[in-house]
Amino acid sequence: MKFDILKIRENSTTIKAEGSQITSHRKSEVIRNGVRRFENQKVFQTSRLGEATQDRLIADTKEFGGVGTSHEYGFAPEKSEHRENRPVDSSALTSYKEALSFLSSKYTDFVFSGQCSAVNKTLSLNSNYGIDLSTQSGLNEWYFIYQKKGSGNMMDGYFYGSGPKDSILQSVKIQEPYISFSDKIK
Repeated sequence: MKFDILKIRENSTTIKAEGSQITSHRKSEVIRNGVRRFENQKVFQTSRLGEATQDRLIADTKEFGGVGTSHEYGFAPEKSEHRENRPVDSSALTSYKEALSFLSSKYTDFVFSGQCSAVNKTLSLNSNYGIDLSTQSGLNEWYFIYQKKGSGNMMDGYFYGSGPKDSILQSVKIQEPYISFSDKIK
């Protein structure tokens, strides 16, 4: 019997803005596991949320894997590779708050809503036939949706950005001509 296990661990901190105010601050950790068991020219697969041992995951394929899917292919050659990019910290959340303060004080005729997340993710794929791969990285993702007060539109525009390092206030200032244009429309 051959098998491989994909494990994804995601740690995130997220803040949300509604009506030009920060309304929530949330931290989360999510662990996902996917497993494939190859036996008798069939593949059985299942997934699980949360921590799980290798034995538990393989047992899940026997319990929940169904009748299996035909597998008449070879396997990837042995490979071991580990990549690591710098994780992100919560500085993007501070930058997001500064950008919200800048926008709401400069553009008082608009309401701003949105979200900012600092996410660190680790992915690993391990098998009993020689695969040992992992990658670790961090990413900041954010956006603002804006609406002119009294506008009947769901939104009049948006700002967004993502990357491992992102000065949100600087990015908003680069995208600022869009809101300036929206302000001129009557």
